[in-house]
Amino acid sequence: RFEKCNYLSYIVSFSEGYLYQMMSGCEYSDSSMTDMVYSWSYVFNKQEYVHYDTKIKKYVGKTACGVKTAETWNKDKDRMAGLLASVDRYCKYNMGLYLSFATDRKIPPAVRVRSMKPFSSQHQTMLVCNAFGFYPREIKVTWLRNGVKVTADVSSSELLHDGDWTYQIHSYLELTPQSGDSYTCRVEHSSLTEAIEKKWGEFKLPH
Repeated sequence: RFEKCNYLSYIVSFSEGYLYQMMSGCEYSDSSMTDMVYSWSYVFNKQEYVHYDTKIKKYVGKTACGVKTAETWNKDKDRMAGLLASVDRYCKYNMGLYLSFATDRKIPPAVRVRSMKPFSSQHQTMLVCNAFGFYPREIKVTWLRNGVKVTADVSSSELLHDGDWTYQIHSYLELTPQSGDSYTCRVEHSSLTEAIEKKWGEFKLPH
């Protein structure tokens, strides 16, 4: 399902206590971008006085001064043609770059399994499965004991953002090992053709 997306840019100017802002935006709700709308808002001292978008194809004044400004700008044929052309030249071009980076980008996770001290005293040890450096964010981490899915005594960290548009997550399994048991962390992600499985040996208890 494709959600509505906005792409905004701002220009801000201060002069002798006055604040002037110009905000342009691109909005669409379909990956084909056929419903792309390009808009401009002009704001003086926090009050919008002129607005434009490609749905109505003209400037609309929001104040008395804005009405006069809109009338003047609407008569400028080159200006109006340039705004319509910006749907392709500015909006679709920039969103295409964004989608190729953010939507089509896939980076597989690196996976590591290690042991550490358990959170509680009810179990002898705890296994940690670290999955990191992956994109997009959706990922599934499962624990297996002797090939069978384990759900008891399993917890997980929140999905964590790295500083490079990738993510990491950590899954924990507290356990009291039995002789002959082997544990596997299974990680499924859209970047992988098959799941990654990292096995944590076979427990051998002393006789």
